[in-house]
Amino acid sequence: MLFALNYLTEDADWHLILIAIFALTFLGISILAAVMMRRCLSNQSAQTIAALNYMPLGFCMFDANKRLVLCNDGYAEMYRLPPELRTAGATHDAIIGHRVLSGLMGKEKTDSAVKQKLAALGALSGTKISRRIDTLTDGRVICVTRGPMAGGGWVATHEDVTERYKLEEQRSSMAAEESRRASIDAAISSFRKRVETVLEIVNDSARTMKSTATDLSGASEQTSQRANGMVQASNEASINVANAEPANCRADQSSRSKRND
Repeated sequence: MLFALNYLTEDADWHLILIAIFALTFLGISILAAVMMRRCLSNQSAQTIAALNYMPLGFCMFDANKRLVLCNDGYAEMYRLPPELRTAGATHDAIIGHRVLSGLMGKEKTDSAVKQKLAALGALSGTKISRRIDTLTDGRVICVTRGPMAGGGWVATHEDVTERYKLEEQRSSMAAEESRRASIDAAISSFRKRVETVLEIVNDSARTMKSTATDLSGASEQTSQRANGMVQASNEASINVANAEPANCRADQSSRSKRND
């Protein structure tokens, strides 16, 4: 009877020992799995950040509490962020405050300017993708595209489009210049046509005046010829009268002489 109880007691201890061994083994495996998972996630995160650093633009992610989850080097270098603002957990307000107070966002570097910028960003849609253009004081033009995430927070890309923007401005300037040149050419062409019309009218008037002058000259010559003829006729008449007076005188004398006889 006592032997049986001792046997049962020893058997129960073995069961407890086996259970403890299994529990410790499972706990060890779980811990090992957690460590391996953490390393795997860490490696994946490192790989993700490495991949993001190869992007030709800035990338950032913020959680629902507006805290930085991660960002690539392009984003940090674009806004010259200090180390403490590049790490996970940095607040969005602090990052925007750095941009404004450093003078990148404008000439006004005050807390009021920071609040105004944060208010403008806070008004962006939390459900739709938004896009804006930020012109920095150093001349760079940044295109910011923000997309909301499920559960809150957002991801955003920051692309330096300065060269593209300058090219578009040049194209717009060239198009405006071409338009002005076309307007000037059209005005010159219209002016030339009007001048040609006026010159044609002047030439027609000159030809008309020349023709009139020729007609007047011809008429004047005819009048002069008639005047000369009349003068000549008058002279001839005067000569005839002068020649006729002696003959009349002789005739009168002859007549008186006959009466006296």
